[in-house]
Amino acid sequence: MQCSTINYSNLENTFRIDAEYYQPLYLQVEAVLQAKKCVPLSTYAHISDGNHLSIAEDFSTNSGVRYLRGQDVTTSMFIEDSNPVFIPESIYSKLARSHIFRNDVLLTIVGANTGCVGYVFNPPEKLTANCKLGIIRSNADSAAYLYGFLISKYGQSQIQRCIRGGGQTGIVLPDIRTLQVPCLDTDFQHFIERLINLIHSQREQTFAIYQQAENILLKELELENWKPKHQLSYIKNFSETQSAERIDAEYSQPMYEDIIAAVKRYKGGYNNVASLVNLTERNFNPEPEKEYRYIELSNISSNGEITGYTEAKGNELPTRARRKVKQGDLIISSIEGSLDSIALVTDPFNNMLCSTGFFAVSHKATNAETLLLLFKSKIGQLQLKKGCSGTILTAISNDEFNEIVFPIIPDSIQSKLKDNVAEMYASKAQSKALLEIAKRAVEMAIEQNEKIAEKWINNEVARLGIELAL
Repeated sequence: MQCSTINYSNLENTFRIDAEYYQPLYLQVEAVLQAKKCVPLSTYAHISDGNHLSIAEDFSTNSGVRYLRGQDVTTSMFIEDSNPVFIPESIYSKLARSHIFRNDVLLTIVGANTGCVGYVFNPPEKLTANCKLGIIRSNADSAAYLYGFLISKYGQSQIQRCIRGGGQTGIVLPDIRTLQVPCLDTDFQHFIERLINLIHSQREQTFAIYQQAENILLKELELENWKPKHQLSYIKNFSETQSAERIDAEYSQPMYEDIIAAVKRYKGGYNNVASLVNLTERNFNPEPEKEYRYIELSNISSNGEITGYTEAKGNELPTRARRKVKQGDLIISSIEGSLDSIALVTDPFNNMLCSTGFFAVSHKATNAETLLLLFKSKIGQLQLKKGCSGTILTAISNDEFNEIVFPIIPDSIQSKLKDNVAEMYASKAQSKALLEIAKRAVEMAIEQNEKIAEKWINNEVARLGIELAL
């Protein structure tokens, strides 16, 4: 059990009487920062939040101005691109206070993921957000340092300490403005900026590697220039609806048949998914008092990366935490709206649990890396979407999943794709390691001094075999 003794005068100054606010860790962080020269965050930056108007009825999934929500900022530093929504330009023009620009720092301020921090590198010309995101716009060249500070324990501790509320918790703008930021020297702040830019370059390289792999696959299938065409009207024979046992119009969209026909024309032949993978269907029953790590849909990024997990005892896990996965497995979302949440289970996530909202598969005739690319490509995504059914929770069933058809890719091409995907995951791992270095360096500069932190950064980056550009 942890306990803290607080003077009554301190309670009067903070207007907080909840015990959570006085956790020993929060008090330790406060003591460290009080020993440094600090200023409120509002000294460094202008702070606002996103749109408060109700505009959900105007959302689009494919055109307009990108509209960020709390779920679009995660622990990965970058804006999440899975399941984006857009709004009309006419509405965007009315939301001037919530427009987002290059080098803005974004902070989730409402809900269970309060405290996630994102950095805006190369935004589209027009970008905005809802009120679940705080927008921190640096007054000087300190955006990267502010990002590094806010993800450090000295930023996160203050953010988590300020969370308040009952039904829906969060942090309010006045509290964000008072967060105490150490005045570290300008040279160190620029050092952090170089490191953050390196992380961005590394991530861009990751995307390029993935794109190269996908291009190899689509070129092999002669589908690099193929684009789905959604038709408003078409004719379907009644006999075809009988055999499919589906009468919903979406199921019979010609574009689905087009992509299936393209797969079936492949020179190497094709097979259904049931012949290519082993599907895990047996549920795992966690022991009530044992600690488990659990991956859910929100932990999968748009580029096939598992970004995190929940840790809890078996009796505290949600009832959907019933699939056990191992290194080399592929997890594929079955829920419409998140069908591109697909990832390869790498070593750090071996033997974790995942949601029953995923298909968990191990490869047979086709290697896991090629399957990842197939499922995430238009070939897999369109067939997954075609198979979805239901009302309240639309999803694809096991039977429909098993009937998806994929080309039989030659071993030589599979080998190339495997190498590309392996290189992509290695690049991701380096990017993650660099982000941890940036976070720890800020903490080290606060706890010791900037010179020690700079020397440590250089040593750690060199150990990764990367050159930190001037």
